[in-house]
Amino acid sequence: MEQHIVPREIITKAIKLYSNRFGASLMQFIMLLSYLGVVLMLIFTVKTVAFPDLTVGVNDDFIGFLAFIAIVFVISQVITAPYIYGAVWYSLNATEVKIVPSAAIFGCYNNPERVIKALKLEAYLTLRKLPVFLPIVVIVLTDVFLTVNIIAFTTGLMPIFAAGGCALSVFGLFMLYKVFALRFFPARHIFAENPDLPAKEIIAGSLALTKGKSNLLAGVYLRLLPWYIFSLLLLPALFVMPIATGVYSYLYKSLI
Repeated sequence: MEQHIVPREIITKAIKLYSNRFGASLMQFIMLLSYLGVVLMLIFTVKTVAFPDLTVGVNDDFIGFLAFIAIVFVISQVITAPYIYGAVWYSLNATEVKIVPSAAIFGCYNNPERVIKALKLEAYLTLRKLPVFLPIVVIVLTDVFLTVNIIAFTTGLMPIFAAGGCALSVFGLFMLYKVFALRFFPARHIFAENPDLPAKEIIAGSLALTKGKSNLLAGVYLRLLPWYIFSLLLLPALFVMPIATGVYSYLYKSLI
């Protein structure tokens, strides 16, 4: 039965879960560094080879480069799906049975059939999010472009108001997308517990669990947002990544 869910209590439980599990935290951190390293190296290589004279603005090269970056992140997210599901499975079961972090987090890769299912599910999730993600990206880029022009060609208070309005609208659109995307967060947990379920059934179950929970999802994410911002310093990501995984695992358990 669904219980009353308090985001602060869920985060506290996640912190306690990983406070004495440095090995699991380190595994996820290393995977994050590997993921970022490959993505950044690929982006830098393509920029150097294909777009050597790239300039920011509304031009074919810049738009093409932005499209390439979006494709890289989508593909890389799909490829890392098996690891993500391993980390989710670990956080779901770490308090109940003794688990070796590396075996749990990377164990999915030892099962080719499960890897294919994980990739398929992540591809389904990406396709379900794209109809909302793409329009928001277009709106944000348009908003930023107009704001840059206003700042460049106006004086007085107008640039300040334009920059403030742009920041608020971008944050609002970002939160709108995150709440929409978080409707699918239980899918990874359902898969971790029931890897033999069809992808469409998993997604349907995810949407059923989060139906009418927009305020809760926004509240949990807003409480995690300062942690995510702090993790931009990189080293804190060693603790933020597993804590975020634990938070959504506890949230999933509270919803089922």
